[in-house]
Amino acid sequence: MTIGPAAVLVPPNRLTLGDNVGIARGFHVEVDLEVGPDVLISSQVAVVGRDHRFDDPTRTVYWAGRLPACQVVLEGDNLIGFGTIIVGPCRIGKGCVVGAGAVVTGDLPADSICVGVPAKAIRPRYPETLRG
Repeated sequence: MTIGPAAVLVPPNRLTLGDNVGIARGFHVEVDLEVGPDVLISSQVAVVGRDHRFDDPTRTVYWAGRLPACQVVLEGDNLIGFGTIIVGPCRIGKGCVVGAGAVVTGDLPADSICVGVPAKAIRPRYPETLRG
């Protein structure tokens, strides 16, 4: 396992990293995070939660309080591109590759290439003949 410089790791309850995980510079995590094996996380990736209340008209956002902690899961064999923001709760399926600059706001399917804001699957990771 490798964690690059300037990482900020402040999960509310737990951070679990599988075997063969590489995390580049400037990684920032503020939610409970489970990372499976064989995952590469590029530089400047943030993993945050939908954790601020803002639906009470009698309170400002500042005074509205926080929601319970959420969890993000990377199932394994993932590549998370530079500058990606992952907003939990969500699950990124095994073998999913997330392109640089994506904003993940929900679950992403296994063995897919996902890009955009919000991130969406644009094609399978493998040609049909190679999929298991």
